[in-house]
Amino acid sequence: MAATRIYYASDIHGSNRCFRKFLNTAKFYQAHVLVMGGDILGKAIVFLEEVDPGSYITEEHGRQVRLETEQEVQDFEARASDKGLYPYRCRQGEPRELQASGEIRPLFERLMQERLLAWLTLADERLAGTGVRCFIMGGNDDPPSVLEALSGASVIRNPEHSIVQLNDDNEMISCGWSNPTPWHTPRECSEEELGKRIDTVMTRVR
Repeated sequence: MAATRIYYASDIHGSNRCFRKFLNTAKFYQAHVLVMGGDILGKAIVFLEEVDPGSYITEEHGRQVRLETEQEVQDFEARASDKGLYPYRCRQGEPRELQASGEIRPLFERLMQERLLAWLTLADERLAGTGVRCFIMGGNDDPPSVLEALSGASVIRNPEHSIVQLNDDNEMISCGWSNPTPWHTPRECSEEELGKRIDTVMTRVR
């Protein structure tokens, strides 16, 4: 049996650049299987507040910057997205209004889902017809509501809760939950429940 080469990565936390590199590893390392093992979504919105028509203020490296042209805005958005941030253009004062009304979280989840869907489209373009298998799952930091987008992918497969046959001899099981953390992340549980989650899948391994 020919060897199966697996490339594994995790914790890219919303970075566009890291995700593109992840897809490119199939060709660079001649990998047959790509596995992205959790914590795929980012952690923060960066607001671009419009102070004059076409002119925005935001923060970068802890200091306020003013973006005067559309090109400057797009360059900033690309840098922020590569770092795993979610740039959001808005009117001046809107971030405070969103915070006061409790609408920050729904906006954040929408931006996360939009990026994840864009990644799935990119994966279709890069991997379709190559024979490379690609598995992506969420981790404890990733909201379940956003991860639902993985179920609609065509090339990508979410390996959680299933047995993945990597080749004739090797199986893979996956669990994106963690034991309790100080940060109270979206997908964590007690040690006992975590053990049950793993055992439930392990009983189906041949």
